[in-house]
Amino acid sequence: MLSKTPALRLQLVDRSHKHVLGVASRKTGALFEWCGNVLSELSPHEHEKADPPRLGCAAGILLQIVDDIHDFTLSENVSGKGQARDFAEGRLTLPGVFAVQDPATREPFLKIWRSSAKNPAAAAELAKLLNASGHMEGAREKGRELVRSMRAWAKALPQREEAAELDHFIEIMAKREF
Repeated sequence: MLSKTPALRLQLVDRSHKHVLGVASRKTGALFEWCGNVLSELSPHEHEKADPPRLGCAAGILLQIVDDIHDFTLSENVSGKGQARDFAEGRLTLPGVFAVQDPATREPFLKIWRSSAKNPAAAAELAKLLNASGHMEGAREKGRELVRSMRAWAKALPQREEAAELDHFIEIMAKREF
């Protein structure tokens, strides 16, 4: 895998959180956005055609943020994948982006990032750094911001009963982590 190459792995760390969220919007977000488009086209109810796709894209991004956090916080028994698997495979997730952008944690993060292939304890060290520095919480706050936006959009939908159900779904998604 190319991302295991040290030079490429170091190039990957200079990403902004907007870049990471943009990737999520073009992957999971795009899939959910497409679903929202289909639902919008098939709906017999009067509504703004852009609302379901916008909510769908946001839901996809939210799921990616939750996955980024769960990569460090859930055990393999719960998540179905090894802890810090994204990190082990050279994928920089949102908490890591915050660590790289912070001058106080950039060098400690990069030291762990560089040693990951040789250091079996690297994932645990990184999780500790991300928690202690507040970068895991920073990722959670990005998720909460998105949840607040999604809930406001859902509540503004014209079909009140369905909007309430959607709001409840968003609330449940948020409870997965935030």
